[in-house]
Amino acid sequence: MIRRIILIVFLFVLSTISGCAWQRIPVAPQYQSTDSIPIRVGVELSSDPVSKNYGPPVIQRLKDWHVFNDMIFPYRKGDPVDAVLRITVKGEWTERANFSRSFILGLSLYTLSPVVGPSITGTHDINLILFQKERKLAQYQVHAETSVERGVLADTGEVFRKADFVQTSTLANGLAKKMRDDWNRISKFFSSTPATNAAPHAISKIQIVEKSSPQQAEKLRQ
Repeated sequence: MIRRIILIVFLFVLSTISGCAWQRIPVAPQYQSTDSIPIRVGVELSSDPVSKNYGPPVIQRLKDWHVFNDMIFPYRKGDPVDAVLRITVKGEWTERANFSRSFILGLSLYTLSPVVGPSITGTHDINLILFQKERKLAQYQVHAETSVERGVLADTGEVFRKADFVQTSTLANGLAKKMRDDWNRISKFFSSTPATNAAPHAISKIQIVEKSSPQQAEKLRQ
């Protein structure tokens, strides 16, 4: 009996020392598309804490993936855009300690598997409304649920950073797909030329050059 107790204690200490810093985190999705949605959009973000924390990384994913020709964030009234996106994020992370259950399971299998640390599950919803001059053209909603597990000695900050990256990437990926799939329906509301920062006279000059003879074009360029 004493030997069995010593063996159990030895296995516990060994597993704690050798491998309790492990992490099980899902792979973040990576949006892929052959082309961007050909408009410039401004982004307005709700002022609640969850939106402030999770909105910017979602927007950054959309930028990195070139979902639109251009994105302005934060959007200010008067910025030259074709449409405005209003984003709200809600949700939270919950943690469930499963130390005892996992430890007993490991010993019963006679393995040196490290003790399973807390299980963390994030449940978030993002809502995006697309406006054109205050006219609502579309609304998209995405739900994301991500679960991660870690050993009891794992770096909690690192785990949460990785988990947040997966969660925000999942939300952004869902939005990107929905907007891309819906583009054929809403494209009729937009002109073929996206908004730009060019001044009106500069645009007119470019148009004249394109329609002028080579000699006239050379004079205009000078």
